[in-house]
Amino acid sequence: MKRQKFSRMWNCKLSHLQSKLQALLKGGVICRTLQQPNFKSSFLLTIHRYHTVSKPLNCAWQQHEDHFGPDGHVTRYDLDWLAKNSYEGQKQKVIQPRILWNAEIYQQAQVPSVDFQSFLESNEGLKKFLQNFLLYGIAFVENVPPTQEHTARLAERISLIRETIYGRMWHFTSDFSRGDTAYTKLALDRHTDTTYFQEPCGIQVFHCLKHEGTGGRTLLVDGFYAAEQVLQKAPEEFELLSKVPLKHEYIENVGECQNHMIGVGPVLNIYPWNKELYLIRYNNYDRAVINTVPYDVVHRWYTAHRTLTKELRRPENEFWVKLKPGKVAAMIGAGPIQSQEPGDSSKSPTWTQGPKELGHLSLLSQVTADSWIGSGATGKWNNKVDQSSVYLCLSPLRQRVLFIDNWRVLHGRESFTGYRQLCGCYLTRDDVLNTARLLGLQA
Repeated sequence: MKRQKFSRMWNCKLSHLQSKLQALLKGGVICRTLQQPNFKSSFLLTIHRYHTVSKPLNCAWQQHEDHFGPDGHVTRYDLDWLAKNSYEGQKQKVIQPRILWNAEIYQQAQVPSVDFQSFLESNEGLKKFLQNFLLYGIAFVENVPPTQEHTARLAERISLIRETIYGRMWHFTSDFSRGDTAYTKLALDRHTDTTYFQEPCGIQVFHCLKHEGTGGRTLLVDGFYAAEQVLQKAPEEFELLSKVPLKHEYIENVGECQNHMIGVGPVLNIYPWNKELYLIRYNNYDRAVINTVPYDVVHRWYTAHRTLTKELRRPENEFWVKLKPGKVAAMIGAGPIQSQEPGDSSKSPTWTQGPKELGHLSLLSQVTADSWIGSGATGKWNNKVDQSSVYLCLSPLRQRVLFIDNWRVLHGRESFTGYRQLCGCYLTRDDVLNTARLLGLQA
């Protein structure tokens, strides 16, 4: 084992804090430090003697003469615990295990989605979802009814919803109602959200409720994968991006929405002791005037930023998904079907031939999402295409909700046509990680 060094003050403070915990906690908690007296204040202590004949390290403390208090008490440390919690030990430890990915890696992993009911009703489904989310930075929930209320139920299962200048739950279309390019039909380049917050929002939730048009695919890029490529190819540029702070700014003056937000921080944020990347702040739309960088560093910073941007824009790093309303299974033909009224799911229909997928509900006459969502019903309708009989068996619309780690995964959008309606929210990162830890996950 590599030799470890520990500060006496570190051991002393730990001993004091744990002794106070023992005095406060009445039961049900086992502290690693034993037989501690109750101190009224923190004392400067020195080790009088110690021995390691047995596995634990036993330290006997002696009080300085100019401080009042008892001496001779013993603190016992398990050697494995000391090694784990030493600085050298923490340098080798990853705070959050991750799987870095490009499009091919993610697709080959075949990461499963979690069903809506399993997510809400079982810890097993929730743990499966969070495990995928922590590893990959994105995760999907399937079979979610297309309403804002059901989206909120999902979000509140794992976290408090973070209220921002956009409200608690946001619901938007391309109506230019806010001073943000998300409220348009334009394509959006890859970015992370709320870079203009001093602490960017941790998790973002997207749910496409309706889209009557084309385009609008969602782009996802693992920012940590791209940053790792920069670290391997140009470590000095990675270091520069992790040290130089930048301003990001959002100024809004639309109707009653008056906002001026500024966030400051480097593009790449790392823990100083183990160099682990924990946050990427990347948004070329919101980056403010670069006035926090010395003049002799500006050119080098732009070079480093260009290197990162090239990695983020590599086609092989782009994972595209289509968030869209669900589809229905339907029959085309003249075969008899068991009679059933809308809303009556007591009987199972008998098909005379295999089902054929017709596509979105808008392709079928006389069928609307409002009247059929969750009905589990069957019915007979006319097909406008060839006037044949169409027998439908409708179950709740299959829609999926996307959760994005906004500290890691960049998102974008291709341009679209028609009417497109989304809802979603931001979640507090601390609460999501708290839920994960309570389920036994490392986060």
